[in-house]
Amino acid sequence: MEYYAHSTKRDDKSDWQLLRDHLTGSAIIAREFAEVFNVGDHAYVCALIHDLGKYQIEFQLRLEGKISQVEHATIGAQWAAKFYGEAGLYMALAIAGHHGHLSETVGDPGSNKPGTLESHLNRCFPEIVPELPLPEMPGELFFDLKYPGFSKAFYIRMLYSALCDADCLDTERFYDHKRYESRLRSPDMDKLAFRINRFYDNLEAEPTPINRARDEILHRCLRMSIKPPGFFSLTVPTGGGKTLSSLAFALHHAGMHDLRRVIYTMPYTSVIEQNADTFRSAVGSDAVLEHHSHFDMDFEIDSEDDIVSGDDRLAAENWDKPVVVTTNMEFFESLFSSQKKRCRKLHNIAKSVIILDEAQAIPAGYLKPFMAALRELVNRYGCSVVLCTATQPIPKEQKWRDLLAIEPDEIIDDPGQFSPAFDRVDVRIITRDVLHDDKLCARIISQKQVLCIVNTRKHAMLLSRDLEHTEGVYHLSTCMCAAHRRELMAVIRQRILSGMSCRVISTPLVEAGVDVDFPVVYRALAGLDSITQAAGRCNREGKQKEKGLLYVFRPESHGAFDRGWHLQTRQLFDQIVKNGNNSDILSIPSLDRYFSELYEQDKSGQLDKYDMMQSYEAAVDGIFKFPQWDRMVRLVDVNTYTVIVPWAVPKKRWNHLKQRMEGSPDVQLLRDLQPLTVQVTPWDFKAMQTAKKISSMGRFFWILSDRKLYSYRYGLKSSEDDGGLLDIYIT
Repeated sequence: MEYYAHSTKRDDKSDWQLLRDHLTGSAIIAREFAEVFNVGDHAYVCALIHDLGKYQIEFQLRLEGKISQVEHATIGAQWAAKFYGEAGLYMALAIAGHHGHLSETVGDPGSNKPGTLESHLNRCFPEIVPELPLPEMPGELFFDLKYPGFSKAFYIRMLYSALCDADCLDTERFYDHKRYESRLRSPDMDKLAFRINRFYDNLEAEPTPINRARDEILHRCLRMSIKPPGFFSLTVPTGGGKTLSSLAFALHHAGMHDLRRVIYTMPYTSVIEQNADTFRSAVGSDAVLEHHSHFDMDFEIDSEDDIVSGDDRLAAENWDKPVVVTTNMEFFESLFSSQKKRCRKLHNIAKSVIILDEAQAIPAGYLKPFMAALRELVNRYGCSVVLCTATQPIPKEQKWRDLLAIEPDEIIDDPGQFSPAFDRVDVRIITRDVLHDDKLCARIISQKQVLCIVNTRKHAMLLSRDLEHTEGVYHLSTCMCAAHRRELMAVIRQRILSGMSCRVISTPLVEAGVDVDFPVVYRALAGLDSITQAAGRCNREGKQKEKGLLYVFRPESHGAFDRGWHLQTRQLFDQIVKNGNNSDILSIPSLDRYFSELYEQDKSGQLDKYDMMQSYEAAVDGIFKFPQWDRMVRLVDVNTYTVIVPWAVPKKRWNHLKQRMEGSPDVQLLRDLQPLTVQVTPWDFKAMQTAKKISSMGRFFWILSDRKLYSYRYGLKSSEDDGGLLDIYIT
């Protein structure tokens, strides 16, 4: 008889997909994916047997609509574990999870359907052998000798990724061949390197000392791009143009060493839109994928038919563009994930240049497992990694190099040589006593153009209210949707250029890559890395006759973020100020000392707060705790909900968006909604639900139904004046 993998609406089966075609098609794609990291034959076998469970009468009846559910994934998994030895166990884990998530075991087919594996093999083997010749197991696998458990788990995820993506793509090729073909068209790295060169040639910049230094930094990056793949660090003073210089390095480096893509990660969603727009201008919108969705849309594929209606959602999830702009959270949580929807893209990270912008923002408690993941990517998956920062994320002392086993190649061999060109700010530290809000407001009013950066949403809101009747006051926080912030930033930049009054109260969202230039900046007490970033918004272009002024102040209690990592960094800065000479507080030696002491303080946590590496090494006995490891990696402490706000959307377009939300979501809809989203805490979300201030739309969306809760000045307000929405630190 004929066996089928996927059905259509035709009862005569003339356009159904044959199972042997799906398995061989998936296997060929999976081998192509995994050949990039030298295990193509393993991925081929894995994909070839992943749907062996469909060689059963029950599943064929399910395709005909005569049976509702039939378990099939565990059959192929059990087959792999039985016939392919140790490598078969790894394949079995990938196969068992290919419709949902990785688990610790491969499952028992006897628990979900009549009969055991043996009876199934006896029934189906005579049919399978002539239709699907099964090869012998290919060659041996090699893993890290120091961390074999971690290395094996990493490999299983990469194999799982190649299988899941190949399975989805072959299914897409059957159902929507035009869409499948459209994935295969994107410019190569040499073309992108040419584009960014042309972009730089067309830039017009005044011949100031800062611009000359930026030009030299760029040319150093281009000269270093010929070095072989590995670990690199790029330490450039704030305002030194490291974003575009690092991209230029990455594109040229990729072109010279046959690497496939550039993955640019950063700590905050609030600046991704700006950087992605810059990259589009530099290399073209056809080359750039911007991936930072706040929507927690857990689309599980419960049946084969779901693939037809839902596969648009996966366009961003396999990262099939040459330049990917994403967040640290999306990048690292995906590397440790057990979920298909996040793992599908992992194989496309192989042979990439990975730029970790603001690398110092990686939480210290995750450094050991995250650095272990980066080592795997460099040593076994052909990647280059660039730790890109205005500070020093990893101290230079040998004990730390030994602990993290990373020795990056410095792109700028002496970053301090550029310090004179970027010495454009004097730091005034006024932290001996608390600077109360009324006195802080008086200082802000006395300046025509000033930026005040505070630690919490609540403090930003309270200061903005106190200054509500002062000319030229603007409030910036993630209580505002991205479209709102973008509009305000355009107004702020224009007022600065025009010499008009401009007084901005902001959360730290302006510190990472936001291009603003104020003569005076106030910064609430925080870590030295945050203080350095704030300095980068002060006299940024060095055009003032006198140096810019950065005031670091001690805020009132509602403006202090007194817990966790932020408390630790703030206390260390306090200690440095009390014990040392503050005249060179922003120098690279000061930052080196700061990070050395910071990580030394955190040594009690062993830079691995959940002992993840120890847990992975327990996997040498074959127990891989993928769901547990997944839950351990959460870079945002507070889970949030996404609320969509109708910011500056005409009524007709808003009604059209609501109609689309009621239907099947797709990637374009998510892109259209992304600029209109605000993240709220679970308690505020519940309060808004109870008060009927928000309403559900379709299966996945919540929209603001009470427009009075959203204002031009402050964005989304809590249902109470000083409610919990303002107390959460999310940039």
